Amino acid sequence: MRAPDSRAGIICKLERPLATAPTFTERAMTLRARTGSGGAVLLDVSALENVDDLRFSGGLQSPLGGSRMRILYAGDDTVSVEWVDVTAQEQRDIVLVLIGALSAIAAATLIEAVRPIVERHTTKG
Repeated sequence: MRAPDSRAGIICKLERPLATAPTFTERAMTLRARTGSGGAVLLDVSALENVDDLRFSGGLQSPLGGSRMRILYAGDDTVSVEWVDVTAQEQRDIVLVLIGALSAIAAATLIEAVRPIVERHTTKG
């Protein structure tokens, strides 16, 4: 939204690329809008899927827009958005289960490999 006599511009700047987000499951984005007097920009993140723990810093919450929309204007032109990617959490959990299973198999194999040596030493003594 903007006044007819002014131009609004949006600069999207990711503090970190999404692939190297703060953690494996967290994502963050910072948006700065250059608005003239009387202009405003709507930030709507409702298209994000599989999102948990959505947090905003800055901007005004739109009374009709719900919890996934913020209004940026000349007085408050920067907003940060942070969220947790549920799909990445599921992938992380699968990887952790696989690592645990492979570690258990490796430990059992090592115990079985060492058992004959221990039995030899206990029967000699």
